[in-house]
Amino acid sequence: MIWFLTLLAILGAAQAAVIVPGATWTDTSGNIIQAHGGGFLKVGSTFYWFGEDKAHNSALFSAVSCYTSSDLVSWTRQNDALSPISGTMISTSNIVERPKVLFNSKASIGE
Repeated sequence: MIWFLTLLAILGAAQAAVIVPGATWTDTSGNIIQAHGGGFLKVGSTFYWFGEDKAHNSALFSAVSCYTSSDLVSWTRQNDALSPISGTMISTSNIVERPKVLFNSKASIGE
């Protein structure tokens, strides 16, 4: 009987952090994750996920989103890494696909 209760406890814990292929994946605020064509970085114990925001179901540029996680399952949306700038090659009438982000350990935050 103890092995059965242990198994139930393990399964219960596993269900709390499950990724279901093909299912809608939401961030910690309950919004659908918008990080299409994305890439990942790990800095310290934090994972960063950058991708295309396609919330409006358009190929035109809306934003390069940024999410953070410590476990690769629960993701929190941060400020956008890149937003449209009118009159430039990254305006809302342009297309931005598969954004790439690099980490520079020599640059300090806020520069």
